[in-house]
Amino acid sequence: GSLIGLLGYPFVIEPNMGIHVQTYVWSVLFVLWSILMIGLGHRARSGDRPHAISDCPPPPAASVFLWLLLPFWSTVLLIAVTQHIATSVASVPLIWVIPLALYLLSYVAVTSEGRWQFYQRKFAVPLFFLALYVIQLLLVPSPILPTLLLVLLWCCVFVMFFVLHGELWRHKPAAPLLSSFYLTLSAGGALGSLFVAVACPALFQSQAELPLTLFLAPLLLALSCATDPQLRLKLPFAGMMLALFLVFLYINGYGLLSAHYQNFTSVLAARRNFYGWARVIQRGNIRIIIDGLIDHGFQDRTPGNQSRPVSYFGPNSGIGRLFGWKRVPGKPLNVAVVGLGAGTLATYGRPGDRFLMVEIDARKYRMSEIAIARVESVWKLVREYWFHFASLIWIIAFML
Repeated sequence: GSLIGLLGYPFVIEPNMGIHVQTYVWSVLFVLWSILMIGLGHRARSGDRPHAISDCPPPPAASVFLWLLLPFWSTVLLIAVTQHIATSVASVPLIWVIPLALYLLSYVAVTSEGRWQFYQRKFAVPLFFLALYVIQLLLVPSPILPTLLLVLLWCCVFVMFFVLHGELWRHKPAAPLLSSFYLTLSAGGALGSLFVAVACPALFQSQAELPLTLFLAPLLLALSCATDPQLRLKLPFAGMMLALFLVFLYINGYGLLSAHYQNFTSVLAARRNFYGWARVIQRGNIRIIIDGLIDHGFQDRTPGNQSRPVSYFGPNSGIGRLFGWKRVPGKPLNVAVVGLGAGTLATYGRPGDRFLMVEIDARKYRMSEIAIARVESVWKLVREYWFHFASLIWIIAFML
């Protein structure tokens, strides 16, 4: 259902239905859903219970820990890969749909029962390590990937989702404890999202959560295998398994982390916030601002050339020719620039010109004075979007 909603909205609903119609349809469906859930809850409370929680032995503490940690890890991997692809590989509209669809599809695959049970550890674990190695090869050398290699990257990411969620499903408890299982699973996913959105920008100056997630994933898989009550391994095989874990951990972990932190050689400044991460480096006489893994602007630090436009904003570029064509002696220019970048376009300014720089991520550049066109009060937002606020409060109350 989540997968159908994810793919159906951008390709079917949004192109064929206005935003106001969408709001009303969603509101009606939400009210119907609430009524059905209340009815089901009342029926469950008043009906007979063939099994009670007290009849089941408590799950092992290690299993409960993995109920939380495995979805936490897969969610961090989902957001970290999505951020990396969207900011450093291909800034394509709706590209975030692909990893999220693979994430949901992996849940569909591992929760299948009977003849459609796809997750088999003897095949999944080798594929897991192969996927880790391929991801290292694809992400380390260059951020720019051709389409075929990008598809290969998506396949490897799906394998990692598949194994993490397959291990989670192997620790699924008996039926009376499923409510606790699903609640803990959901909490792990929510904590993973909060970790990337709130904690990582405060802890790291780069997108370090991606190499760290890949680096520690084999240890998480080893922990899941070691605590699986259904798994009985003889000591020699267990030792060989541990040696394989350590070898792949060293190869993948060292390669990923060393390549990631090589990006910080000659770093003059680094910033990370909600919008991403950027740094300024020095290569000879050239100073470069890099956003993610993409060079976004240059400055020639040679004396006399510091205010000369370079790179793809040079005098012979399209924008350089435009400034030359618009420049009329005695008539100042009035220019608006969307996206500050390295500020190269400001070098075309002359005394009397007016340049308006529009930048959504102003804090990254330590701007002290920012003109805000309009400030919305909280009360005005509540009055205008009261139904959305009421729906949010109702969802939270219903979950509690």
